[in-house]
Order: sequence, then structure tokens, then C-alpha cells
Amino acid sequence: MEEPKETLWRYMPFAQLVRMLQTQKLWVSHVSSFEDKLEGTLDFTHWKINPDVRKDAIENLISAFSNTYVSCWHSASSESLA
Repeated sequence: MEEPKETLWRYMPFAQLVRMLQTQKLWVSHVSSFEDKLEGTLDFTHWKINPDVRKDAIENLISAFSNTYVSCWHSASSESLA
């Protein structure tokens, strides 16, 4: 098997890392837990679409958000200093 060329990175509190290793489960956060309530939303102000289509899109987004969880990782060959 070929060695991976990049590493997956995820910054998290140490206690969360220990819990992940002990339980062998990934932690995912519900989008409602984000401090920025606009995170993951769309900017509808620039949409030049039919108002009925826009209404349906907003309703679908609201429905999707109630079932959306995230776990953000990134792939890089070295650690970011940011």
C-alpha cells in the first residue's frame, strides 16, 4: 500500500482528542452550535431568481439545517502556523 502524501489535520481541545481516541468515534457539531449564525448560509441578496423559487430554496435550507452536523478537517503536507 502506498504511503499517504498528505496528512489530515483537525484542531480540537485535548480532552476532545482523548475522548475521540477512547470511544473511537468522531465528534460532529450541529450547525446551531456555531457562534456565527450566518455560517453555512447563503447570501440571498444577490439572487436574481423568481421569488417563488427563492422561497422554496430558503425553506429547503431551513429544513436541511435542522439535520446538518459538521466536522471540519483539512489536508496538508505540513502543519499550518495560522
